[in-house]
Amino acid sequence: MVSTLNDRIGSVESHQLEAYIRSVLQQREILPGMEAQLQRWSFQKLSERDQKLLDLLQDAIETGYVRRITVSPVEPIS
Repeated sequence: MVSTLNDRIGSVESHQLEAYIRSVLQQREILPGMEAQLQRWSFQKLSERDQKLLDLLQDAIETGYVRRITVSPVEPIS
C-alpha cells in the first residue's frame, strides 16, 4: 500500500514537473519561484523521462531560448 501511495505522489509530481516545463517553454521565460521549484525537483530521484525534460529545459535556458526573469524589490513610497 505504501509503494502505491508513493507511486501516486510521484505521478502527481511528474505531471506538475511537465506542466512547469511546458509553461516555461511556451512563455520562453522563467520566474525565480518556478526555477526554485525546478531546482528542488532536480535533487530528487526522477524517472528517465522527467530527467530528460529537466535537461531539455536547462539546455533551453543555456542557449537563450528561455530567459530568466529577475524581480526587483519594491521600494517603499516616501
